[in-house]
Amino acid sequence: MSKYPSSYASLRLCPNSFHLRHFDHPLPDHDDRTAISTSRFRIREKNPLFVVFDTKPCILPILAAFCVDIQFQPISEQDLHEVKAIYDWYIANSTATFHTEPIRHDQLTTFLYVGDPVYPSYLVRYNGAVAGYCFLTKYKDRPAYRRSAEVTIYLRPEFHGKGIGSAALQRLIQDARANDFKTLLAIITGGNDASIALFVKAGFVKCAHFRKVGEKFNQVLDVVGYQLEL
Repeated sequence: MSKYPSSYASLRLCPNSFHLRHFDHPLPDHDDRTAISTSRFRIREKNPLFVVFDTKPCILPILAAFCVDIQFQPISEQDLHEVKAIYDWYIANSTATFHTEPIRHDQLTTFLYVGDPVYPSYLVRYNGAVAGYCFLTKYKDRPAYRRSAEVTIYLRPEFHGKGIGSAALQRLIQDARANDFKTLLAIITGGNDASIALFVKAGFVKCAHFRKVGEKFNQVLDVVGYQLEL
């Protein structure tokens, strides 16, 4: 007998979006899922691409309210103004970047390679709205570094805490594997605990710590490196 109920909803994270579906028949057992209990329903999740909610049909409309659409739109030249607006906000308000003045469009394309299939870049849309952007870039220009890529993710502040960063990171990990990269690196300002937690959750481990290498807003800043071997 299946361990799953006769009625359940599934929230599946496809490559580009989440979808909520309802079924009225048992789900076969799958060994790659474990159960996490809550007071109203249980989420069975070990594989992050498939989540099962044990529930009755009467509360499915409640679950549907939490169903969101996350899409990854390849960045074009016409999208660079969106990228610039988000990045300029971080330049002016955050130590996440060490830039201190608004960036020019031609500067963006020195590290964001528009249309490059090896180092993809995306606008991240949340229910249709531009929530941020993410991309892979060269870790270093010298050819021997070809096996490695660097991950960058920036979200508008109002879209933090919605799982968008995790979805973006998983998309870039998927792309990195498809493009035969062996190592992904994240370079993070020390003390940026939210970013560090995002990468640690995805399996990145700390590999470097550079102390007191930057200064912004009268703060002396460390830089830390996190690495994922693919």
